Amino acid sequence: MAYVDELFAALKKSNTAKEVEDSLMRLQHATENDQIIQIANETLLLLQNFIRQLLERKEFKKAANQYYLGAKIYQTYLKDQNSANAWYREAANNMLKAAQEHIDWKDLEGGAACVAISAILRILGNDDNFLAPIDEFVKRGYFAQGNEVTSGCIYIPYELHKALAELDASSYQRADSYSQTYLLTQKTSVPFKEAIYEALNKVKAEFLGKIKQPHIRAKIEHSLDLVFGEEFTLYVEITNTGEGIARNLTAEIKIPQELQLLDGVRIQKMAQFQPQQQLKFPFKLMCPTGEGKPELTLNFEIAVSYYDVLNNQRNLTLGPYSLTIKAFKRSDELRARLEKNKQLLQQKTGDVNINPNAAALNTFWTAQRNTIEALFENTATLITQEKFDHAESLLDAIETIYLPQLEEHLNFVQQNNQHWENVAHYLPELLSYNQTLEEKLNNLITLLDDKLKSN
Repeated sequence: MAYVDELFAALKKSNTAKEVEDSLMRLQHATENDQIIQIANETLLLLQNFIRQLLERKEFKKAANQYYLGAKIYQTYLKDQNSANAWYREAANNMLKAAQEHIDWKDLEGGAACVAISAILRILGNDDNFLAPIDEFVKRGYFAQGNEVTSGCIYIPYELHKALAELDASSYQRADSYSQTYLLTQKTSVPFKEAIYEALNKVKAEFLGKIKQPHIRAKIEHSLDLVFGEEFTLYVEITNTGEGIARNLTAEIKIPQELQLLDGVRIQKMAQFQPQQQLKFPFKLMCPTGEGKPELTLNFEIAVSYYDVLNNQRNLTLGPYSLTIKAFKRSDELRARLEKNKQLLQQKTGDVNINPNAAALNTFWTAQRNTIEALFENTATLITQEKFDHAESLLDAIETIYLPQLEEHLNFVQQNNQHWENVAHYLPELLSYNQTLEEKLNNLITLLDDKLKSN
């Protein structure tokens, strides 16, 4: 392609950091996908030539920085993770060469920083064995005479490895702390500041995906049939539904000011809230007087605070939960309505007199009555369970469907009782006539048979 020829022509003339910078600027402002791919490949070729120049001058840290830059281009613009990994590892290798230089210069702090950054670049390059090159430096005893800064930098990759291998939260916290205190304060780290933070976040994300975190949930239990001026007990249940421990848990129920607290502790604490553990505590409360209101709905929340496995404080607000207080008990209202329907059923079926010959009709209306009586029992159970909406739905069905249908069928039965009596009156005569007719037919058949035989 033409742009490749132009690029090589430019490379023959010179290849400086300024050309790479200009190409990166063009890449950042590109919008079309084809244009992005073209400029990204151009930039990588410029980087390769620039890196060769840096390596010829043994400027290993600068070369490592350019490899890191190229890895980001592969990763961000070309979506080529494999090539990005290869460039990350080249960057890491060059940081080890830079580390050896610092050690030769007796700059152990700079050498330790380069070693730590090398491991961090391998982490970005998805190298699970990122400790192996560092082990060689440690085994040679290069940092045995180092100071606190040297030790802090060297510990960082080991702590990150332990955090991932053992899911040890304290190891990750130490790695993060050492990075802030020792590594990022080194002049050597300035070009790799972004890489250090990126690696820490990468390990943290992977770590968080594996560790067992607590999850705090809450529910409340109380009567659904509360009236003004009544005492009642409310239970709050806190459960750790996660797989990790919640430390120093504090749960506080925010009781509405309209309710009077008669007994109970609003703030509950637990040092170690284990997975699947429950904490249930009761409150004895007094409903307000109501002051002529038909009902009152109150909302309240539960504030929860705890520390997770990374020692991060978590603050949750669970709820809101609602509680409705009325001027009358809904259970009394529904039971009165149920009793009224029972009496109505008795009135409709008490005086029914069905002709014995109408057995099918008798069975049918009896089955209807049994169905309604079963619905009565179900309704009573739902009221006891405080499932008032379901109970009300059943009562509506009984009053609008089942009882009217039963009444319609009973009216039909009563109206047809006279027909059954008439049938019963003429039935003997009909049977007698049928028998006479049958005898006459038999005699006729015999007569015809005899006549056929004589012919």
